[in-house]
Amino acid sequence: MTVPAVPEAVPAADAGLARLPEALGRCGYSEVAASFHPSTVSPTAWYDTALAFDDPLRAALELLLLGGSVDPGRLPAALVELVPDLLGAGVAAAHQGKVSLQGLGLFRLNGIWLLAQLPQMSPTLYFGDDSIALAARLEIRRGKALDLCAGPGLQSLVSASRGMEVVAVEVNPVAAALCAVNTQVNGLAGRITVNCADLYAGADGRYDLVTANPPLLPIPAGMPYPFVGDGGADGFDVTWRILRGLPRHLADRGVAQIIGMTLSDGFVPAPLDSVAAWAAAESLDVCWTTVNHLSTAADSWWTRGVAATSTAQIDPASSLAAEAMSAELAAAYAELDAPFVCTCFLRISRGDGNLRYVDVSSPESSGLWYR
Repeated sequence: MTVPAVPEAVPAADAGLARLPEALGRCGYSEVAASFHPSTVSPTAWYDTALAFDDPLRAALELLLLGGSVDPGRLPAALVELVPDLLGAGVAAAHQGKVSLQGLGLFRLNGIWLLAQLPQMSPTLYFGDDSIALAARLEIRRGKALDLCAGPGLQSLVSASRGMEVVAVEVNPVAAALCAVNTQVNGLAGRITVNCADLYAGADGRYDLVTANPPLLPIPAGMPYPFVGDGGADGFDVTWRILRGLPRHLADRGVAQIIGMTLSDGFVPAPLDSVAAWAAAESLDVCWTTVNHLSTAADSWWTRGVAATSTAQIDPASSLAAEAMSAELAAAYAELDAPFVCTCFLRISRGDGNLRYVDVSSPESSGLWYR
């Protein structure tokens, strides 16, 4: 993939997609989609729910939530009318008389519609529970917003739905194009400019709200992992680039909200002192909130999960390889002196250069972004 030397504005999709929410409401899909917990990805529950309905609603669920190829004649009439718009926007494809969303799903999150990649072991268009957790924390602001590492655009859509003018920046041209489609689906294309660029290369001026959900998983060097999640050995490779460029782009009364993950000893995040020194040098106030510390032992659910994804990049069928990868990964974390990793949120504003550390974790918690 070639990163544009200058930001490339991504054209919005066909305006016909703005009719999609009404069609989804009329056929019943919107109510079904809103019935699943927003922070829980459960394909099994989606499948079981679809079986409870007959066509045309079942067909809509197969197409929009289960990744199926569907004969358009099975779909609700209101959706059939929009198939040409989906094809024209590039999110749908037709083959042998059937139509599919090419691995995408259409999710409903607090009233916002989001086309995003369905769950898989090797994602290229990332959307996950961290995206939802950051969106739930976004402050209501006025003015201009900058959404870095925008992906399919959830943070941009939330900010624009509250009246902000948003610049969404995404380095992956396919993800940037999908973000532009989502602005049209939600009727927010007039408030969101999508730039395909590398971080601040797609920004101009200063912003009242800066949001970022960067690649954030702490992945030791040499471990194969999808680029959308690999945050480097301490999880902060991209986050540091965002922090260093932030002083030039944060408005006087602006706020930045960044989600992250990094190495930990179970009490203190590894980069905490470095972030404190950066904040003092830039006269920025940082509230660092740690939500959970997760064990990096070979038998921990965190290490096993990372190992499974890492193994899938090499040999998806090998459970023995996953066991070996868990041991290798745990050894790599031990070399980094990191018996834990921690999930965190950073809230940053202009001030006196102080860092306030808040740890709400509990040994009994088994979550990521919530206790």
